[in-house]
Order: sequence, then C-alpha cells, then structure tokens
Amino acid sequence: MPDAQGVRRVRYGSDPSQFGDLHLPDGDPVGLAVIVHGGFWRAQYGLDLGPPLAQSLRDRGWAAWNLEYRRVGNGGGVPATLDDVRAAIAKTADFDLGVEAIVGIGHSAGGHLATWAGGDPRGGVLTHVISQAGVVDLGTASAENLGAGAVTDFLGHAY
Repeated sequence: MPDAQGVRRVRYGSDPSQFGDLHLPDGDPVGLAVIVHGGFWRAQYGLDLGPPLAQSLRDRGWAAWNLEYRRVGNGGGVPATLDDVRAAIAKTADFDLGVEAIVGIGHSAGGHLATWAGGDPRGGVLTHVISQAGVVDLGTASAENLGAGAVTDFLGHAY
C-alpha cells in the first residue's frame, strides 16, 4: 500500500538490500523510470540518493522504481549486484502499470548498472537508458584508480 506521498516499498528478494521504492503518480503513468543509484557500487551509498529524482518524475506523470541492491561491503559485487539489478527490473512486470516506456536511469556506478541492464539479453525489458556520468568504461576507470579501487572491488579482481 502506498504511503501519503504515493510511495510503496516493494521487495524483490530475501536479502535486506533487495527492495525498491515505487513512486506512483496520480492517475495512469506515462511510463516507468527505473532509478539505479551510484556510489562506486559500495555499501555506504544507498537509494536515499534517488527520491528527489523519483518525486520529480512522479510529479510529471511517471512511475519511478528507486532501487536498492547489494553493494560491495554488504554482499554485493559481481555477480550479486548484477543479479539484483536484473531481478529488480524483472519485478516491474508485477506492477501491471500498462506502460510501454521503461527507462533505466542511473548516476555514476548506477549509470553503469542501468547501461548494463539495457544490454542484458537475459532481462531486457528496458526500452531506453539514461546514464548520468556513468562509469561505463571499467578498463579506464580501473586504470585511473577511480574511487580508490572501486572497479577492482566491484569485480572482485583487477580489470
């Protein structure tokens, strides 16, 4: 059941980090935005970065699914983080929103995950992807030691 702001917490798995907040507009949504937060895939950053974007989209008639996922330091990294993003996006089928546009939006590491999900042949329901300063070149990010080894931590090995 949505709260007073039209937000409903939905679980997509049994891990404490496998949930998202579904922001529903008044009336039928024009599309669904899947918001994937950044933070170098690390546990100290969470979905609390996404509500301003989700609320702005909701105010413009979009439903917004603000995802949490397992991150490095709380069971995440490859493959767990990728499995979570795939499962969370697959969960959107249960929302029965009747929308054609399902847009993945991510910032930084979230831009990487949204872009990855857009090309994932096993879970492809995204119709569009918006990567905001996405870490999409893992080789360069690793070589430049972005985030003090964030790519190596995420992958579990050097790139």
